[in-house]
Amino acid sequence: MKKLLMIATLVAICSLTAQAQEQGDIRATVSLAYGTEAEELGLNIGGEYLITDKISGGASYTTFFVPDGLTFTSINIDGRYYFASSGAQIYGLAGIGIVEVGVDLGPFGSASVNETGLNLGVGAHFPLGGKLGALGQVKYNTAFDGQLVLQGGVAFTF
Repeated sequence: MKKLLMIATLVAICSLTAQAQEQGDIRATVSLAYGTEAEELGLNIGGEYLITDKISGGASYTTFFVPDGLTFTSINIDGRYYFASSGAQIYGLAGIGIVEVGVDLGPFGSASVNETGLNLGVGAHFPLGGKLGALGQVKYNTAFDGQLVLQGGVAFTF
């Protein structure tokens, strides 16, 4: 816990010297995710395009590291509104997510089910200098019984 607090403090300090985001910026992101229904860590890969300096659209794919024989993935398309476009860039998000849960049935093949739900959440991008940044996000997806996903990772701005 102390290590996590130290990292969060370092990220916050680094964000004080950050550059502002601009219309036309493209961000590629990689983050670790924890899903409350998957009850496992996962890997999220995404991209974002800044339509204006305060509005962006993006897509992401998350796969959770569930036990062998199972799959738990989601594809998300979200819109973001940035309340601040320099320093710590805090945003709200809304969108749709398609969640798929699957099972390997051995010699009988596999089976899966998917459901589309709404995404609602908040997050922040912390520029670390140059084109590199850190990110944190909390998002709730309503698919199936609903799942809260906590994310933390890095972003590269093109």
